[in-house]
Amino acid sequence: MPQKLTTTIGKISRVPNPINSSIILEFHRYMQSSGCSEKNQNNNLKAISAFANFIGPDVSFYDIHSREQIRCYLDTKIKRTEQDPEEKWITTWNDYLNRIKLFFRWLSNRQSTETSDFNKSEWKTPDFVQIKEKKSKRRSPYSENDIWDRDELLTIVKYEPLLRNKAALTLFWDLDARNHELTTLRIGNIRLRERYAEGEIPYNTKTGGGPILLTSSFPYVRDWLNKHPFKNTPQARLICSMRNGAPIKPEALWTMIKQLRKRIERMIKNGSIAEQEERENLEYLLRTKKWNPYCLRHSAITDDSDYLPEFAVKKKARWSMNSRQGSRYIKSRMGADLRRTILSRNGITVEDDETLKPKPAVHDCPRCNLVNTLENKYCSKCSYPLIPEAYEEIKANEDLKLKVMEDKHKQDMDAMREEMNQQFNQIMSMIQQNPILAQVKPEALTTKKIE
Repeated sequence: MPQKLTTTIGKISRVPNPINSSIILEFHRYMQSSGCSEKNQNNNLKAISAFANFIGPDVSFYDIHSREQIRCYLDTKIKRTEQDPEEKWITTWNDYLNRIKLFFRWLSNRQSTETSDFNKSEWKTPDFVQIKEKKSKRRSPYSENDIWDRDELLTIVKYEPLLRNKAALTLFWDLDARNHELTTLRIGNIRLRERYAEGEIPYNTKTGGGPILLTSSFPYVRDWLNKHPFKNTPQARLICSMRNGAPIKPEALWTMIKQLRKRIERMIKNGSIAEQEERENLEYLLRTKKWNPYCLRHSAITDDSDYLPEFAVKKKARWSMNSRQGSRYIKSRMGADLRRTILSRNGITVEDDETLKPKPAVHDCPRCNLVNTLENKYCSKCSYPLIPEAYEEIKANEDLKLKVMEDKHKQDMDAMREEMNQQFNQIMSMIQQNPILAQVKPEALTTKKIE
């Protein structure tokens, strides 16, 4: 589990130099007053505390005057090629550099922060922290094998028992959402239509919010709203506590995904998933995919880039139009449309290739037109079968009922025959015991009875 902010603050007192310890606490107070998120505070404090532990008890932050002093610490993050062939350590190295740079910028300009007219844009960066970031060939934190397809996400959603969590997982995909954007979303931010929903991410999020459109998540969100503990309160959080409807922290969504992963692992282990193809698909997802919220956001943006122009991807992901985040998130991969065009140009027929055909995100009921989730075999409103397997189940159930009726009818007839035989045997025994009736032939008695 990630270390909590309270735990990080508690460990500041263990910093060997008491001057550095007090400076870090003062830096924390500054971050609180400037409105930094708890996550950002936590990460900054962990980085600075680690640096303070590295320089030891005899050196204070005021004694740092050379780039080499900082580089010596940053170089502890370097890993050998055999340990990290993709050089992921470069991302860590740059992250620590930026956090240390922020700290020393604050430290050298903190006198100005105490005045009422201070402007952060006027801060000057000390020369000894003007260190260039290392360049990496990795444009993205995730490889092609790490990221998800929409159909893969919907495959695991059906194993999630809670409707709220189903809604959250699919919202990650539709909204290209960050954790805190989902937990900040309120019921009043969603407007349900007949076949989809629209709305906006609140303004008090990382990039200031923006418009959203719910497609594959629509039936899950609609059904969750019907069971929401405060469904008639627009200011209530959409993704909230199941016990009392209170807001939940963004970190809870990490826990939600980890619990789903463990649940699927248990189901595979104890044989609850009988279908072999389904079990193999889930084992592949457990083995290759990254099960965390950021990877779901990254995967959704990657999927968007396959069919949306760049400006549309930036708008949907809530980036500014001059943002360069696209190079980090958007993969240089072939989308289905591009593959189809190249194959067709070379005379390769692709009409029958299911992997190149767009798949629906929901099921529409042909009887009542209700939008259902893909995991629904029957319409949740009118129970009409939505997929061929549902028709087969209905037919199998009808055949079973007919067989049960036939078996019952056969048992009833057998019981009736047995009862008639017993009565006949009783009559015959009575005849044999009566000397007068014993002289009469059975055929005569039968004839007389019939007459």
